[in-house]
Amino acid sequence: MIMQKTALFSNQPDAENLALAKKIFMLSLLVTVIYMLVGFKWFYYILFGATLTEWQYYFIWPIYRFSLATCLFFFIPWYVACKKWGIKIKELGWQRGNVKLGLILTAIGAAAIIGVGFSVASDPTFPAFYPMERVFVDPRFGAFNVTGYIIMEALYVIMYYIPFEFFFRGFSQFPLLDNGKVRTTWILLYSTAISTAVHYTDVPLMEMLSALAIGVVFGLVTLKTRSIWYVLIVHAAVGIVTDFICLLVLQKWI
Repeated sequence: MIMQKTALFSNQPDAENLALAKKIFMLSLLVTVIYMLVGFKWFYYILFGATLTEWQYYFIWPIYRFSLATCLFFFIPWYVACKKWGIKIKELGWQRGNVKLGLILTAIGAAAIIGVGFSVASDPTFPAFYPMERVFVDPRFGAFNVTGYIIMEALYVIMYYIPFEFFFRGFSQFPLLDNGKVRTTWILLYSTAISTAVHYTDVPLMEMLSALAIGVVFGLVTLKTRSIWYVLIVHAAVGIVTDFICLLVLQKWI
């Protein structure tokens, strides 16, 4: 019984599907490693730290990171999987899936966001990291620019959160389950490991620990609903609330 529960495969996949699942696994691992090499602020500093003014440095930083996430987490896996390997995008979670279950779980997640707000407000390390569009909200860069802030928050959702969920919860999970017949336990451990790894160094410690804990929940919800959209809504809402609370702290409104 123990051997059955800890076995890698739930069923034996055929050779063609297994080969496809292996390719998806290797590509997701490769993309994660590349992002960990070029997506953190230390690498960005090496590229631009000596050539940009402080304002330029902090203005370009979120644009750099969002663009990198869009390319690595969305366009590359989408192009390779859907255009080259013939996987339909809905098979990667890009669909409504189980709407009833998804809405119930989204409502539960939305209620938990209240706790996120209190946690961020009580942790002084968060305003040191967020919002990434610091030039629009930090008083040392001038007056609060509400237009710039709103535009960057929209880009945050479109260019970071959508690619992030597509890659880590869709692309990196569904082919392993459907084609590779890998057990759910191992898929969740893998997707949580790589999604937590890309938080390393550039976020507060509480956020990284939260990513480790909530990664399993987000991964399971995605697999159960057969959709990335419900987790995406909650995840993006957490990010927006975090940024807003940090904005209030930086402006000394709370």
